[in-house]
Amino acid sequence: MLTLDANIIWIFVNLIITYWVLRIFLFKPVHSVMQKRQEIISQSLADASTAKSEAESMKQRYEETMGDAQKKADALLEQAQEHAQKESDAMIDAAKMDAQEIRKRADQAIQEERERAIRDIQRNAADMVLLAAQKVAGSTVDKEENKKMVDAFLAEAGEKV
Repeated sequence: MLTLDANIIWIFVNLIITYWVLRIFLFKPVHSVMQKRQEIISQSLADASTAKSEAESMKQRYEETMGDAQKKADALLEQAQEHAQKESDAMIDAAKMDAQEIRKRADQAIQEERERAIRDIQRNAADMVLLAAQKVAGSTVDKEENKKMVDAFLAEAGEKV
């Protein structure tokens, strides 16, 4: 059977003392190192989570900024196109106005030239009629009186035309 030997008792006493010494000098420091390591890991995970959320926030702000910049660029481009169109329209309108002014001046010049030509023709016709009348009549009537009659005749004829 089992006999309790003094050696077994001393083995148990030595085992209990060894466990107690290991617990004080080995298990507690190892446990505290493991506890510190666990805290460091937890802190690193929290820092990583914070950094990730900050990175996502920065990414969102970047995307918003880029979206705003794109909108501003589009607005500036549209504004520039509108300005260019207005300038183009203004230049076309100015060219049309210039063309109308040139056409108006040309029409006036043509009208003045026509009137001058008609006056010249009337003067020449009046002189020819006077000469023809003098040759037919064989004598000269007062030149001033003849001129008035021919002018009156031509004015009357001109109104009918």
